[in-house]
Amino acid sequence: MSHLLIRHTVWLNGHECQMVSYPLGQRQPCWHGVQTLDREGTMLLTQLQDLVNGAPRGKFGQDSLQFVLGAPLVRHTLLPWQDSLNTDKDWRNYAGALFAQQYGSDISQWRIQIAEEGYGHPRLAVAIDELVYQTMLDTARNGKLRLNGVEPLLAHTVNHYFRQIRGAEFALLILGKHYAHVGFWRDRQWQSVICQPFIHPEAYDPEQLYALLRDTAILTGQAMPAEIYLSSAELDGSHLDVHSDRIIWLGHPLPAFASSQVKP
Repeated sequence: MSHLLIRHTVWLNGHECQMVSYPLGQRQPCWHGVQTLDREGTMLLTQLQDLVNGAPRGKFGQDSLQFVLGAPLVRHTLLPWQDSLNTDKDWRNYAGALFAQQYGSDISQWRIQIAEEGYGHPRLAVAIDELVYQTMLDTARNGKLRLNGVEPLLAHTVNHYFRQIRGAEFALLILGKHYAHVGFWRDRQWQSVICQPFIHPEAYDPEQLYALLRDTAILTGQAMPAEIYLSSAELDGSHLDVHSDRIIWLGHPLPAFASSQVKP
């Protein structure tokens, strides 16, 4: 069955990339593909192109493509407020210095974006390798697809579940197969955002999650909040008992990939 328009989403997490395709107006995908990535990243354009070329196309030729990046392809750091920084360039240079210090690597080829915040408030900075960004642009262009955005996994998840995240002070856990995003929110702003290697348990283990949170809180100088929100790509937490575990289940970080039933 052919479709008029199709929305394609590619999720890159450093070890593999997945792509799901939804016909316009439908809630079930018509196609889903997976591509393992080489560790060096030298074949990224070829691998992405092969994945995108395998997806169906809409009759109108106006299909869209969105990229969502997880760790380790995307990096975060929080920028404390600085009165002496007056321009966007000043803030980017400041973010670059913090990224270089935090990751101990050359950041000259990193693409840095900084969230706008009010006067006196810290700002969240996000960085990806410029080569990876240009590869995504080339993939969309070569596939004759309209690029609908490049978004970090953290932002994508928060934007999707913002109505369910109501706490004034909370921790957010986004768990992938190999990495965990951990964020602490207080006073209407992020206090800390960090991503670290994490071996996802085969079954839900609240004690392991508490240990991850405690270690991250100590590392970043944060207090343990009363509320914890959990989003995971590897387990179904819909059965969680909020009263006993104090963990509130949100759902899959990318709900578009949560449906395993593909309808042609």
